[in-house]
Amino acid sequence: MLKYYIIFGYLALIMMVGLLFSKQKDTKNFFVAGKSMHWFPVAISYVASLVSAISFMALPLWTWEHGMLPAFNEIFVVLFALPIIVFIFLPLYGRIGLISIYEFLEHRFSLLIRIAGSFLFLLSRFLWLGMVIYIPSKTLGYITGMQTWHLILIIGFLATIYTCVGGMKAVIWTDVVQFVILFSGVLLVLATVCGRFEGGLSEVVQQGIALDKIKFFRWSWSWETPNTWILLFGAIYSFQNFASDQVVMQRFLSTKSIKSSIVSFVAACGINLVLVFLMYLVGAFLFVYYVKFPDQIQGIELDYIYPRFIVNELPELFGALLIAAILAASMSSVDSGLNSITAVLINDYFIRFSPKKHSEGRLLQLSRWLTVVIGLIVTAVGFLIPRIGTNFIDIVLYTAGWFAPPLAAIFLLGAVSRRTNWHGALVTLVVVPIVMISLWHLKVLPSWIFGVLSMTGSLFIGYFTSLFFKAPDEEKLKYVWQPAYRKLALVKRNAIDDGRVFGDHNLGDETSEEI
Repeated sequence: MLKYYIIFGYLALIMMVGLLFSKQKDTKNFFVAGKSMHWFPVAISYVASLVSAISFMALPLWTWEHGMLPAFNEIFVVLFALPIIVFIFLPLYGRIGLISIYEFLEHRFSLLIRIAGSFLFLLSRFLWLGMVIYIPSKTLGYITGMQTWHLILIIGFLATIYTCVGGMKAVIWTDVVQFVILFSGVLLVLATVCGRFEGGLSEVVQQGIALDKIKFFRWSWSWETPNTWILLFGAIYSFQNFASDQVVMQRFLSTKSIKSSIVSFVAACGINLVLVFLMYLVGAFLFVYYVKFPDQIQGIELDYIYPRFIVNELPELFGALLIAAILAASMSSVDSGLNSITAVLINDYFIRFSPKKHSEGRLLQLSRWLTVVIGLIVTAVGFLIPRIGTNFIDIVLYTAGWFAPPLAAIFLLGAVSRRTNWHGALVTLVVVPIVMISLWHLKVLPSWIFGVLSMTGSLFIGYFTSLFFKAPDEEKLKYVWQPAYRKLALVKRNAIDDGRVFGDHNLGDETSEEI
């Protein structure tokens, strides 16, 4: 009974945090917390939402099967993405004053690309949220004995309620609470495994290396198994988790200034590296543990090995904390997705196409009701996820290659390529998802290479298709990033010195540099 008291106590705490931020004045407060958030809770919230319950369960399973190859690759993901986000996208988004980042696509390409891009985001996030609800519900059902469909309803309902009431502030602060529980849960599993070996941590690590699980490189050119070359190339694919994702960028747009958003993003990358490394390490430690005690997992499916450890090897109190950690990981992702989807629907569709201007009170009320409707939809999607597949890792990797990579490619090309036009963007957004869903249906590619192919193909198609059409006009090119030397040349040539890095277009006043 103790575990149920802890679980319900945790859920009550989350609801209370959400209610604390129930007073909202307008949609700016509801979607970007009135641009008043300190950089540190925003950084924590980003990590909590990015490392969802899917990651909590799937990353250890990856290590169990393939070793810790992607753990080292995460460093290259940060090295690739961080300069692009810090020097290009965060300053650009901050100066335009966006709530929905897909407004950038209209400025850079056309209204059609904005709508197509936001539509792909909606498809990808509805699908992702369904997985975020279903996968932990299935796991928690195994642990607690509850029906999976009961848990789907509980997670979907509670996350919807406190997101509807508290907006982005509730999302960020509940994410902070959930991050603490999630991080503690990971450390708890690692400590428990080490405690079962006489040599402690050093013995477990030595065994993991000997069993080829704590291994960061595999220099092979075969595409049939994960290898370092493909994973390094996949750092480009991982860009989809950053600049083109409303769920991620909306958090950083809620900070007090551009400088604050940059500090928050850099901190988030560092925290995320640590947490993701530990989650991969959990898989290696569990493998070492069950090599020593193989009889305990005979007849157990791979997806249930981690839950089985939580049920049978942890004391009841610690097991309850792990259950709370899984709930935390799931709900922190659901609340983020609900708020971001609502922001996109309100700003990219309702406000953009409404023939009249609506009051902030009306928009806020609509946003809250829309959050409830979206919550019901994603909960329903959670019931449909088993139709895609039954293996956790395959579900995640296949679906990640459908919609997000072509969208990320268009953002990247739009920001750095002066030749990419709306024709190439449209072809990419339409053709790539169709091709990738067809390849998934045919099962001709391994799941782990799926997203890499989708991203690289999108970049290729987007750029080279654009060459068959007229180059963008100068008004569109004002939103393309320019290196400092090119900017200086333009300033001298036009006798303009506005101190910006984005051409000569006035992208809005600088925000406060307060951190």
